[in-house]
Amino acid sequence: MPHPETPTPELYRLPDVCAVLGVGRSTVYKLMETDPSFPDQVRVTSRAVRWRRLEIEEWVRNRPAAGRPLKKPSS
Repeated sequence: MPHPETPTPELYRLPDVCAVLGVGRSTVYKLMETDPSFPDQVRVTSRAVRWRRLEIEEWVRNRPAAGRPLKKPSS
């Protein structure tokens, strides 16, 4: 993640995405394969990809918390 005095980048590298999500590289790759709502990569060179910061942050905000039921169980 960027140093506090540096501006937040508009594009995240894989280590940034991992840090924001709190997961490892393999989990990011699995999300890319299995979750159609996960943000697409942006190719910046023939060998480098990035993710748009705002799309990653929005995806995190809209994702249900793990372990929390999506709806209240019927009584």
